[in-house]
Amino acid sequence: MSAEVDADALTLRRWRPGDGAAVTAVFEAALRDAGALYPEAGSPAEEDPLADYVDAGGEFLVGVVDDAAAADVADAAAGDGDGDDGGNGDSDGDGDDDSDSPADAALPDELRVADGTLVATGAVRPPADPVRARFEGVAGLDDREPAELKRMHVYPAFHRRGIGGRLFDELIERARGAGYDALVLETTDRQEAALAFYRERGFAEATRRTVTVGDGDRLGVVSLWTRLG
Repeated sequence: MSAEVDADALTLRRWRPGDGAAVTAVFEAALRDAGALYPEAGSPAEEDPLADYVDAGGEFLVGVVDDAAAADVADAAAGDGDGDDGGNGDSDGDGDDDSDSPADAALPDELRVADGTLVATGAVRPPADPVRARFEGVAGLDDREPAELKRMHVYPAFHRRGIGGRLFDELIERARGAGYDALVLETTDRQEAALAFYRERGFAEATRRTVTVGDGDRLGVVSLWTRLG
């Protein structure tokens, strides 16, 4: 089992303009790792986190680890020696160990930001109309004001290190502070770890549908919700 990242090695903060490339790298690596990276998912590079989330009444947070934590994970992933190119969070197989970057062999340079290595993202905002419509009529939700959980991703090399749970808890507190009393989200049925994560935290399934993505692949989309107190 992977060791958790120490609390004092992880900073959870609001997105900054210099984070764009790292946020996109985390998103692409996480979905690629789950077999769910399709153009239809929409890239965070196409969004303005301040306008689309913060100014809309939500929040966009990132998780940044310090150099020591990044180096520990990079060393562990490089030691796997599977020869991957780093896109899925494993070693790039080049065997180098002389870089000044803590993200040397296993972590791409795109993850580097001014205050460390960006390894996780998560956001909440008012649900878009199509999303809100998919939750209409759900018993127990009609009289509540939900936020939609979006862009919840952890770079694969940092999975099972406690980062996703801490980021999720912080987003819950910020959503409550903004006046929301429920949370809704949509994820794919291929993201089994994500589904387990949410169900462990009290989310219930509202709807399930199948969409066509990519070159005709069929993908199940699961809509989940929970109360916030």
